[in-house]
Amino acid sequence: RLITGNGGAKLADRAYSAFGRGLTTAASNTHEQLEFTGHERDSYQLDYMHARYYDPMLGRFLSVDPARRSADAREPQSWNRYAYADNNPLKFTDPNGREKLRFELTTRIPMPTVIVPVSFGGVNRVFHGDAHGNTFRTRQTFTIETNAGRAGSNPVLSQNQVAGQTVEYSRNGSVKGTATATQVGSISGSFQNGLAVVDVKADSANPMVSGAPAINTDLRIVATSTGEFAVGGSIDGFPSASLTVTNEQGQTFTVFDFDPRSVGNGPFSLMPGVGDQQINVACTSDGTCDRSQ
Repeated sequence: RLITGNGGAKLADRAYSAFGRGLTTAASNTHEQLEFTGHERDSYQLDYMHARYYDPMLGRFLSVDPARRSADAREPQSWNRYAYADNNPLKFTDPNGREKLRFELTTRIPMPTVIVPVSFGGVNRVFHGDAHGNTFRTRQTFTIETNAGRAGSNPVLSQNQVAGQTVEYSRNGSVKGTATATQVGSISGSFQNGLAVVDVKADSANPMVSGAPAINTDLRIVATSTGEFAVGGSIDGFPSASLTVTNEQGQTFTVFDFDPRSVGNGPFSLMPGVGDQQINVACTSDGTCDRSQ
């Protein structure tokens, strides 16, 4: 770590081991308190990394990771809730002592049944909605690493995309048939100027009606390494769509929850460009979201 004066001249430099133990003596003329990874080191030689204190002599945090969901069964190093940078500081860093954000984007038909008009199936057809129970049309769940020093080039650590079962009823109310869409959408990410940028798109149509318009969402999430993030883009005017996130403290909150009935939209708003909704939300790390932008 190079320490310079106001004019840019070198005053001192500091070297550290991989886990942060000082290998050189701090210069007394600099009054510099920021040390390993740019964090303040106190009189007890502990580093304050905002979410937790870190002991560079032990190479461990002094409290558990506040992101309860960041433990991943597929990543054994994540099981140690005190570990620093997955026990691999030569490859990763952890500048704020926090880790990941887990998002879930879900679309649902907000009524018990929905009628598909003649123009999309030859005769009016009735399909099951999602007003009751835990059914859905699409669900996209993904976890992102907000710290570029830990994730390499892609912030998307894991993703799961599923379509809900489509159920058609006959005129007497019995089940006529079922099917599940094979296409849901796409999730991709990159780091741009130190920010985690994730594009989330849904593109899933009724698998039982040829030519039916697809449910479309087109969102971009931009997150900082300290947990703030913004969501922008568009969603169809029908059906409903909601986005939730589990933040770095393990709290789950709603980013947006759109109900088409609140603006007078119905199934016809599934047509491209009819009643589409613009999304522009900014959220802080404590779960406070500004939806007025």
